[in-house]
This record gives sequence, C-alpha cells and structure tokens, in this order.
Amino acid sequence: MAPPPTSARKLLGKILEEMKVVSAVQIKTALKKQMTESGKKLGEILIEMNAANTAQITEALARQFDYPYVDLKNLKINPEVTKSIPRNVCEENKIFPIKTNGRHLTIAMHDPLDLFALDNLKFILNMEIDIVLAPKEMIEGAIERYYGNKEKSLISETIEQATMTQDVIKVRGTEMDMGDGLGAPVESDTTTTSER
Repeated sequence: MAPPPTSARKLLGKILEEMKVVSAVQIKTALKKQMTESGKKLGEILIEMNAANTAQITEALARQFDYPYVDLKNLKINPEVTKSIPRNVCEENKIFPIKTNGRHLTIAMHDPLDLFALDNLKFILNMEIDIVLAPKEMIEGAIERYYGNKEKSLISETIEQATMTQDVIKVRGTEMDMGDGLGAPVESDTTTTSER
C-alpha cells in the first residue's frame, strides 16, 4: 500500500488540530522553531514543546499517510512471526513484524517516510511489505518482549550456533564428527584398519 501523493495529504499540523491535540498557536510556534532548527521534524518539535506525545504524533502521521495505527502494547502477536525478521534488523530499522500472509509481511514502523528501510527490507526478505504505524517506544518495547532481553538473545544465538557445529559435517565427501572436538574422520566403510 503506497502513501497518498504529497499534494493529496493533509498537513500534519492540521490533523493534530482536528484531533484536538494542539492549537493553531502551538502549530505556528512549532513551525517558527522548525525554520530556525533545520533538520527537525514538526512532530519532534511539538514533543519537545510538550504540546503532543509520540503516540499522538504517530497517530496523526498514520492519518496523514493513510496507514493503520496500532497499539503494540495491546496487540496479540504470534511469536512465530518474529522468526521472519532477525532482531538486529528490527533494531536497526526501528520496525517490528506484526503478521505474515504468504509472501506479504506486515510490519510496524514509526516513520512512514523511511523509504530506505522499506526498500532494504524488501531486498533482505524478498517479500512484499505492508505498513502499520506505531510509536518508536512501543516498537522498542515489542522487540524486547517478543525477542527477549538482548543479552539473552545473543546467548541463545551463540548456543544455537555452537550446537550446529556439534553435528556431523561432510567435508569433501568425508564425514567428520565434530562432537569430540578432535575432528577426526569417521570411517564410512566396513573395513577395519587391520584389514587394510
């Protein structure tokens, strides 16, 4: 689902006014600040001014870009969905997987203008990406809840990798038992050494 063209979108300030989150005076003050503090987004400035919170800004952005808004704290997510995206990809891109449906993956993200993250995900996952918006803090909280504590996640990954090296590995057609740590080839035929 693509966002509406820029010309068809309502202004964020107007949406926040309609939501009765901010007043026209607060919007004007924030816009003046935005002109002097280049690089800052209107939503960031309104949050700094304590005129709005991140959930309100994200909900307004969802309305502006015509994306669904989700409250990740109250959303029940199948833990299997988290297997579709590694934790580090979620953390780097500030995203969280919500559901899968065939080759479609629905993700929560906080910035609908982060087209680099979307293109990157489509490339990495080779899936179509559908977007819902959620506040950044909720996404970070969901990552912790569903992927577990970062240190525990790293330990689990390390254990999983170590377990994989315990398996029998074929090297140039010869089986090697890595379980004893010696890496000695396992004889695959029935002839004993004394018969050779």
